[in-house]
Amino acid sequence: MRRIKVATRTLIFYAVNPNDKVGEGHDIAVNRDLTNLKGVRVYIYAVPKSDPDAIYIGLNDRDKAWHDLYKLKISTGEKMLLHHQYLSCWSAN
Repeated sequence: MRRIKVATRTLIFYAVNPNDKVGEGHDIAVNRDLTNLKGVRVYIYAVPKSDPDAIYIGLNDRDKAWHDLYKLKISTGEKMLLHHQYLSCWSAN
């Protein structure tokens, strides 16, 4: 029997406006957590040049061993599930 070892480290995806100034006592400008999920890893699959407000990410929120494909709208944090059948890799055409 083969065991799948799943990492428990959380990776979080943040949005930061590069034009915002860093506040006193802070390391970075104001940021927004776009994933807001505990114990979930985020993979970046694609950043389309044709849609600067979108990014394609993988989240293992349903099953820790596999990442589902989502289209994430950066301005709002809205996630749209595109594929949930045990995705291990994906490429944008």
